[in-house]
Amino acid sequence: MTNNFYQAYRNRHQLAGQWKESGRKIFGYFCLYAPQELLYAAGVIPVCIRGSRKNPSLAYAFLPEFVCSYQRSRLNEAMAGRYRYLDGLIFNQRCDINRVIGRIWTEQLRIPYSWHLAIPRKGSESAIKVYIEELNIFKQSLEEYMACKIDTQSLNNAIKVYNENRSLRRRIYELSLSDNPPLSGSQIIEIMLSGLVMPKDEHNKMLRELLRNIPDEGSSNKVRLLITGNTLENIDIIRAIEDNGGQIVIDDYCFGTRDCWHKIGNVDDPLYGIADYYLNRRIPSPCTDSPERHRIRHILQLASQYRVHGVIHTSQNYCDNYLLEMPQLKERLRDYGIPMINIEIDDAETDMTRVDNLIQPFIEMLY
Repeated sequence: MTNNFYQAYRNRHQLAGQWKESGRKIFGYFCLYAPQELLYAAGVIPVCIRGSRKNPSLAYAFLPEFVCSYQRSRLNEAMAGRYRYLDGLIFNQRCDINRVIGRIWTEQLRIPYSWHLAIPRKGSESAIKVYIEELNIFKQSLEEYMACKIDTQSLNNAIKVYNENRSLRRRIYELSLSDNPPLSGSQIIEIMLSGLVMPKDEHNKMLRELLRNIPDEGSSNKVRLLITGNTLENIDIIRAIEDNGGQIVIDDYCFGTRDCWHKIGNVDDPLYGIADYYLNRRIPSPCTDSPERHRIRHILQLASQYRVHGVIHTSQNYCDNYLLEMPQLKERLRDYGIPMINIEIDDAETDMTRVDNLIQPFIEMLY
């Protein structure tokens, strides 16, 4: 039922190569705070730079071992030649490594176009004004490189496509409000990941088709769980949770609910709408804002709405932002009677026996 989503994600480099051969420009972005709507309005296909489960041996020449394992994995994919099709790269300053890794990528891959986008940390009106100025400079640069005009109509069309994608993905999550969700957590994760690496209009068609044909309910009587943390490549971790009697009914991943729970507002100035969304409406990551102000509140609301029995927190090795927020999140969940367990992961080297040994007693405790 969801195999086409998984195959699209698994074969993302081959698909991008085909789009490249058809004459399309493909830009990579490192963080979901990148304003993809501007790229789409310029006729670009935005794809998220992702890692893999391969040993990142090529990246060790450029990044020390204490750098986040996910960043090493992404750079390793590039050094192995898997991103040779890129026409451009968009960087931003959402975490410490993203601030410095741009030079490595552009120098080693010789990407024709790159842009480092400064994004304010606050969402005040003055911050929105500053960000609109940054977006205008970025827009002018895109117009020059792509030899196109990004006007109000093209921006509004891009916003419409992306807002529809957010609405459709939220409808996928809402299926799990049922006592017997028709989709497993691993299937939903595959659906969300596929949207990172393909044009949003194509992803919308796939989502609409899935929603038309999906059954009302499945046959799950497992422990209802919320999964949170930073991104992951190893979906076997989700499957291990399911094999041990857990059902991921909702997530708080950057490519999941944080990216689709709200939409860009309907305003006269599309750049204002884009700036307001990324600074205020989108659920923030822990490296951008106080977790108590938005993120933990979002997690608690999801935990209540989706009637979860426990929370599983996954953190990539050496990702300080997520490790620092973990004690605060655990304490707040405890106040609501919801236990949490943390699993440190490394997509290339995660010991699945250790994962099983952590997950199994946690889920048994919740029965």
